[in-house]
Amino acid sequence: MNQSGWNEIHAFLDSKENSETDKYLVKWQFRVFGDFETSLMETIARADEDNLDLLRRAFPMQVKAYLDWTIGNAGSRIRKDIPTI
Repeated sequence: MNQSGWNEIHAFLDSKENSETDKYLVKWQFRVFGDFETSLMETIARADEDNLDLLRRAFPMQVKAYLDWTIGNAGSRIRKDIPTI
């Protein structure tokens, strides 16, 4: 990604207008997490319904973010603010 793209990402992450869930998704998609968060999102992505419910109890925002990305409209919503992705 070029510098302009990273500038858009940083602006998105710094904006008070974007939800913490959307910011979390951008961090996940651009791999700026540490090992724990990366492993957590991989676990959420692979979980069956029963385990996803258990994960939701401990990590509600992360599971919501994942579901918004996979079955919601988070991807198209975020692309409006970061057109280079």
